[in-house]
Amino acid sequence: MRNFILACIAAVAAADNIILTPSSTTGEKVAVVWIHGMQCPQEQYISMALELQSQGKAAGQSIWVGIP
Repeated sequence: MRNFILACIAAVAAADNIILTPSSTTGEKVAVVWIHGMQCPQEQYISMALELQSQGKAAGQSIWVGIP
């Protein structure tokens, strides 16, 4: 699973993307690649992604988010 997460992060990092690292390194590791079909800037999704990370932390998860 770790290799899959690292591969996802590397793929997202290779392009012009936003990557949000988790505030906690403990707990279940989760990777989310936020794919959207809207014609709006990636930055508009940051607040939702940060809330996802916050809720995940409360549930014992360490969530990485990539927004291509």
